[in-house]
Amino acid sequence: MARRKKTARKLEGVAAPTTPYDGCGKCFVGLRRLSRVSSDDPSDSPMKQADLTIRAVESIGGHIIAWADDWDISGDQDAVTRPELGPWLREENGPHDGLAGSSVERFGRSVQDGLNTEKLIRTTGRMLVTADHPGIWDLTDAVQEQEFTFRLMMAQTELRNIQKRNRDGAERAVEAHRVTGPPSYGYMHVRATPTALVERVIDTEAHTVLLEVVRRILSDTTGSVTVDGEVARLNRAGVMCPSDRLAVLYGREPEGGVWHRKTLAQILCGENALGLHMLKGRIQLSAETGRPVRIAPELWDRATHEALKAKIRPESRKLAPEVKATRRFSNRAVLLSALADCGNCGNGMVRGGSSRANGKYVPAYTCQGRRRGIPGSEMCTPAPIMAGPTADKIVETRFLARFGAGEIMRRVYDPGTNLASEIATLEAVKARLLADRAVGIYDEPEDFARFETQFKACTADIKALRSLPERPSGWITIPTGETVAERWAREDVQGRRELLIEHGVRVAIRPGRDSEARVTVTAEIADDPTAEVLGAVDGDPTRPEAPAVESAAATVPAERTSVRLAEPEGEVQGPPMLRIILPRPEEPEKTPAKRTRRKGVTLAA
Repeated sequence: MARRKKTARKLEGVAAPTTPYDGCGKCFVGLRRLSRVSSDDPSDSPMKQADLTIRAVESIGGHIIAWADDWDISGDQDAVTRPELGPWLREENGPHDGLAGSSVERFGRSVQDGLNTEKLIRTTGRMLVTADHPGIWDLTDAVQEQEFTFRLMMAQTELRNIQKRNRDGAERAVEAHRVTGPPSYGYMHVRATPTALVERVIDTEAHTVLLEVVRRILSDTTGSVTVDGEVARLNRAGVMCPSDRLAVLYGREPEGGVWHRKTLAQILCGENALGLHMLKGRIQLSAETGRPVRIAPELWDRATHEALKAKIRPESRKLAPEVKATRRFSNRAVLLSALADCGNCGNGMVRGGSSRANGKYVPAYTCQGRRRGIPGSEMCTPAPIMAGPTADKIVETRFLARFGAGEIMRRVYDPGTNLASEIATLEAVKARLLADRAVGIYDEPEDFARFETQFKACTADIKALRSLPERPSGWITIPTGETVAERWAREDVQGRRELLIEHGVRVAIRPGRDSEARVTVTAEIADDPTAEVLGAVDGDPTRPEAPAVESAAATVPAERTSVRLAEPEGEVQGPPMLRIILPRPEEPEKTPAKRTRRKGVTLAA
């Protein structure tokens, strides 16, 4: 359906002329059908069909009142079920006296469907006209009936030959492991020369998008970065979805589609990302070596692929048990969504209601625990409420004052040498060969020789890989050259909220009149950027002073500030987690004003 809509928009400029229905007895509906738009100028075939149809109708003194244009419709489909022609045959689109087309095959390439369509037209008292037959078809005449049936047989025979030719070509392409079909997201098709075979190469723009998604998902240890969250982020950022990207690669206009969770999960967990030859969801093996055939460079290595599959479940919306989030991740464009708590009862505050700020009513953060009957909120009175812009500004000021000077460090996954994954792949090939041998596939002498060659080659490769030094996979931290304040300035509301989550920021709001005094902002991070800056100023950047460690946790932010902590005296399980209270910014000292002799006039000191 989507393909037909795209083709219809592409052929909007090939509309054929029509005249109003006048009841003359020869008001025809023109028929045009196109199986596929393959030429650079798609107007040739539709306009040619229109010209032939108009001439055939005018030769009998009739005229065209409407067109039934079925684009991207196979001739094997029944005419009654076509989206444009079907309503005319079922008498749902108004009066007409018959149908006209450029040839018999435009009505269908099946003898049975063609004869059924002609019978339906004849029994309703309407006429049938085609450009490949003079005058109106009269199938009560034996000669014309044979001619009509013969043309349908020729069209059906041609269709069967086309289908067989396509099947044979697809089988030859599979056997030769040639690139066929549209490329998956992250790849594009190119030709080195106009006559060369199609090659599948990496699409740099799409590859960059996927690498950022992979990095964010794998580096997250809290469960807050999910496939659904990444889909929402890509849609907010306006990143083209796979169908739009494919349209751009083929020189078409994007349709403005959106990302979906199933699409992104299949891209991340599919074997296509490894550049393997896939057919109906199965990896194709080489007949000579028995190993998977690679037809394109890999988007990421096997170790990263296995890590993604372990963390993502494409068949459901659930996370893997080891990375389940403690709370639902919100994609709302609210800075303190799921970060603000009530200072009275500890219940999470929500964005609801309104409060007056600067003479205007704006959305506010409120505690609705007592009103909703949440246990523990019975004595929450008065329930705190604060204008959203006011609370956001307070948190932003305190957060940047403490962490703004710290440098953002990015955690990057290092797959290592990936020898273990390659050895596992070869072991799987050997297991498959042994299973085939056990069921008697290689009993013949020539087959046994091929089995022996493949098995020995796998064994030799495994032995060679095990002799090489292996570097284990892990995460490394690299500097980005960007401070927290700079990233805050370029991010949108959701990006800033993610930055607060990475620093473990929590906000408590209490009732009262002084906005600054009502808000308490705390942060739990593994490193303190202020300590880094202070240590550099003091002349000892290697051992800056740090706040006392209150608790320990094994959670490390995906992007954290670059800070070195003092070594603890005893052994600490996991990185230390610092709990810091972000204080109110100090107000500038005010100098008492001096009064002049004239009462009520003051001068600044």
